[in-house]
Amino acid sequence: KGEDIDIYNLPLNDKNIYDKLFKFGYNSDVFHFNSILLKAYSQEVKPENIEDLIAMLALVRPGAVKSGANIDYVKHKTGKKEPIYDYGIKEVTENTYGLLIYQEQIMQICQILGGFSGSEAEDVRKSMGKLKRELIEPYEKRFIEGAVKNSCSAEEAKKIWEKMVGFAEYGFNRSHSACYAITGYISQWLKYYYPIQFWTTAFEFADNDDKIMSYISEIKKIDNFIQIIPPDINNSQEKFFTDYNQGKIYWSLSKIDSLGPVAVKAIINERNKNGLYFSLEEFFKRVKKAEVNK
Repeated sequence: KGEDIDIYNLPLNDKNIYDKLFKFGYNSDVFHFNSILLKAYSQEVKPENIEDLIAMLALVRPGAVKSGANIDYVKHKTGKKEPIYDYGIKEVTENTYGLLIYQEQIMQICQILGGFSGSEAEDVRKSMGKLKRELIEPYEKRFIEGAVKNSCSAEEAKKIWEKMVGFAEYGFNRSHSACYAITGYISQWLKYYYPIQFWTTAFEFADNDDKIMSYISEIKKIDNFIQIIPPDINNSQEKFFTDYNQGKIYWSLSKIDSLGPVAVKAIINERNKNGLYFSLEEFFKRVKKAEVNK
């Protein structure tokens, strides 16, 4: 369209992206959100902001699913279960409804409640990530003592510590999750505002028929303008070809079963040189038999 789009400075609070795509699981060909699991989870979470997207990517990992944190997140978000905030760390877990989801939360809790320095908090995170009790234990006493100094009871501090240790088995790095979420959001933004350009590219890079079928299914649900035109001997190109004004995406000749690149090029070259084909008989006479067989 000749428009210059700065995809790295898009507003991340566009309600259209959440309300019309993510909430329905219309995530086909959207980075990291296009799996069957995340399409279904999108319908459960019904994300409303970038924080929901970041959390979703961390919560579909095997450890989080095993712990049930992914289900709890949905229950808290939909009001079916009241979130519980541990002593002194509500600011750390408010965005995640009291749940520990990210490794960075361990570091923040160690600093805010336990009185650790930044580098010490990072050492705790690393030790917990290795799941070795002998590495973690030296920090436990210090954490409880620091929490008590911050007016937390020793019993409550012990409970918070054990929760962090249990969480470490499946904790995900928030910064990674945020990068994935923003990239996914950009993909979805392009799909919403430039759908025919997005889908033309999606079709071209699809590496199997199942993906293409899922794309067509989603297009039919969300876009009345785009038409997928079956292979056309006089209009289809080697790659997917789009008539942007009429909203027509012509099927790629190279995506037809058993039609190889040599035959495709021969058909298109002859058409470009001598004009459109008028009949099957004429087609057979014009193309080279060595390049295009039955």
